[in-house]
Formats: sequence, C-alpha cells, structure tokens
Amino acid sequence: MDNLEILTAQHEKELEEHGRRLSQLEKDRDAAADTARAVAVITERLNTVIDKIDVLTTKVDVIEAKPGKRWDSIITAIISAIIGIIIGWVFTR
Repeated sequence: MDNLEILTAQHEKELEEHGRRLSQLEKDRDAAADTARAVAVITERLNTVIDKIDVLTTKVDVIEAKPGKRWDSIITAIISAIIGIIIGWVFTR
C-alpha cells in the first residue's frame, strides 16, 4: 500500500467514526427534545394541580372558620340575653 491508500483508509475510518458520532448526537438531540416536551406537559399539569390546591385551600379555610363564627354568634346571643335580662330587671324594680 502506498501512502495515498493509507491516507484514504484512515479518512474512511474517520468518516465512519464521525458518521457514528453524528448519528448518536441526533439520537441524543431527539431524546432531549422528547424530554423538553414531557417537562412542558408536566409543568402544565403541575400548574393545574397548584390552582386546584389553591381553590381547595380557600374552601377549607372557609369551612374551618364556620364553627368559630357560630361560636361567636352564640356568645353574642348569650351576652345580649344576659344584658337584656339585667336591663329588664333594673327597669322593673
């Protein structure tokens, strides 16, 4: 083999290696694009879940506040009744 044939063989080997590496890079790029699309879908779903959690949190806060408001109303009614009884007792004497 002369020098030209050796160089040609080396170039062909390098071209094959570059072709293999290029194919792998294309596969990696496609995988990265698939991952980016999946992350976008996950992000959208996560935002939906977060919005629903916010709504549920608001509803739970309202439900938790009801017994306290009821208790306050009962105490107000009792105090008003006691004051009314006292005032009535004072005026009837």
